[in-house]
Amino acid sequence: MQIIIQPDVKRVWAAIEYATALNRAKADPVRIPFLIDDEIVGSVSSQDAQWFANTIAGLNLDADGLSLAPVCSPDAPSVLEKMALQLRDASRLGKWRNELLRVTGDSGQIRGMIERAAIRPLGIRSFAVHLVAYVASTNDQPYGSMWVQQRALDKATDPGMWDTCAGGLSAGDESFYLSLEREVYEEAGLKLQDLQALGAVPKRGVSLHTHRNLPEGFLHEELLWWDIELPPSLTPINLDGEVAKFELWPINKVLVAIADGLFTPEAVLVIAQSLVQRGLLLAEN
Repeated sequence: MQIIIQPDVKRVWAAIEYATALNRAKADPVRIPFLIDDEIVGSVSSQDAQWFANTIAGLNLDADGLSLAPVCSPDAPSVLEKMALQLRDASRLGKWRNELLRVTGDSGQIRGMIERAAIRPLGIRSFAVHLVAYVASTNDQPYGSMWVQQRALDKATDPGMWDTCAGGLSAGDESFYLSLEREVYEEAGLKLQDLQALGAVPKRGVSLHTHRNLPEGFLHEELLWWDIELPPSLTPINLDGEVAKFELWPINKVLVAIADGLFTPEAVLVIAQSLVQRGLLLAEN
């Protein structure tokens, strides 16, 4: 692989390859599958599996993993709620959001909803939306620039690291595009409908799948991303307190920061894929 606008190719690709490897990691071997209707929807530690099976009616623990008994599957929302509350009561969760996220396996069928704070401890797949925001090339910056954000220093995951212009988790009752609209407004103060009226239309990229161990559990996430070219007159403004600052960087600076490990692993993957889509990241023959 090569990068056509960055002289230090090896360092940049080493960072991208590291992020790729990190986000392909499997759950710690002591974690076991969590199933609903014989479909894996998450993973739990062996200790938690025994704990849940002993305390919540309808959960069975056997050689296949922790699962809802078939007769209890219609009550999956209730069981999921009890699991989240039990984790909360044991002081095992971060901030309780009162925000429900979908619980689904590879089939895409939604098996229930669960409190956002319980997603990582239960290894449940989340869906994150990202917007990669470019500003058109100029004589000074022939390859264009990119709006990037520094994550707030009090974020639970990757505080202070650099990220795409806007992004966040998709709520269980939202379409993915509606989640993108919400996150772009909350984090960057931009309304996609207004941007489209100015001719700035988000373009959907190919989804990415990520896996990595976290102190609070296991991240299993699908990254849904769009990129857009913003008018030079627009400046993102954070509205929800989750962004420390925005900066407009030349693409070359973005790549150097990636090489220096300043971006979140998920942002590295999304930005790299976006650069490929735009022809700024090329594969060698």
